[in-house]
Amino acid sequence: MAGLVLVCTANLTSGCKGSSHAVQFFDADFPARLSDWQLFVGQPGRLQPNQGVVPYDLNTPLFTDYASKYRTVYLPRGSSAVPYVVKQALELPVGSILSKTFMYPADELQNDAAVAAALNKKTSLKARKAGGGETVALDSRHFQATYRAGNPDQKMRLVETRLLVHTSQGWAGLPYIWNAEGTEAYYASAGAMVDLQLQKPNRPPVTAITYVVPDQNQCASCHIAKHGGQDQSITPIGIQVRHLNKPMNYMLDQSRPAQLEHWASLGWLDGLPPAAKQPANADYTDQDAALEQRTYAYLDINCAHCHRAEGPARTSGLILESFEQNQTSRGVCKTPVAAGRGSGGYRFDIHPGQPDQSILVYRLASTDPGIMMPEIGRSVVHQAGLALIKQWVRQTPGSCP
Repeated sequence: MAGLVLVCTANLTSGCKGSSHAVQFFDADFPARLSDWQLFVGQPGRLQPNQGVVPYDLNTPLFTDYASKYRTVYLPRGSSAVPYVVKQALELPVGSILSKTFMYPADELQNDAAVAAALNKKTSLKARKAGGGETVALDSRHFQATYRAGNPDQKMRLVETRLLVHTSQGWAGLPYIWNAEGTEAYYASAGAMVDLQLQKPNRPPVTAITYVVPDQNQCASCHIAKHGGQDQSITPIGIQVRHLNKPMNYMLDQSRPAQLEHWASLGWLDGLPPAAKQPANADYTDQDAALEQRTYAYLDINCAHCHRAEGPARTSGLILESFEQNQTSRGVCKTPVAAGRGSGGYRFDIHPGQPDQSILVYRLASTDPGIMMPEIGRSVVHQAGLALIKQWVRQTPGSCP
């Protein structure tokens, strides 16, 4: 499985050497520029991690309009090891910072001067760009490109970097939007819209999209959890062992240490069981993995942040975490709690053998804001994901009354 790989001269324990400033933590009064956090060093926009900043990846990532994603995690120095837990997010200490940068491989990149000026001046981030927007290459997450720090040959259009910062008041979601030159990202609590034309290499544009950078309230709508009967502050999604349990490319020397073992070696993770007892979601693109496991992994990362016992969609009764065993809770022959336009007139979330009669498929195949699922985070249909779900429903045995 090939994804983004970042090169640096340091060993795998501490990020990259050569930084002149330590990572900066802000408990409040968040800075206007991403660079003020000092998560990255070196050439602006190359995302070379500072010392103590470690890249990480997920077995199956959330789909976001075909954007590629580069993730890092930072734990403050002197932190105690985090207890290993199976079904919840790891409890990272106050002072931890998660970053996720969304980007596209650029193909004949056309910068929009007006928007670049607006971003640089931090004005009118809500304004859409006129015309068709920038042209970027459309490809899957595994676009077989190596994102080398400081390598000008690998052109990437950086769109946004989202930070999850564990403050003394809980986790805070902070969207930073990159200027068109890819030299700086600016804090935009109100979010923004960026027009792009998705294009396959050496082919005409296939579709134009308005990439939506969520505002802080939208961040919370996915990351919020329920504890003790009440909705509480946001919590990370991807920092769960079933998502993290995979080999990780840290360098270009072909070394692929297991990610959880690496975290344990850093003193970040305590109580890690033997590898055979560590749960792992499948890579949904892995044709050698069982169809059911690929499907469960896809629904888990794309839907279970809401469709879980602690999530915003818990009242629907549809639970899509990969370890859920009850088939009705998974949606098989389950009638919707509240029928409406989102049901498409169909009776069951998943109708075995009948993908075109299943509400789940209907909503994944829609881009209507009143119908589509997930509700935010995409503006186009993920064709590979939709095909996977259809295949699984088609092969699901049984019949509904």
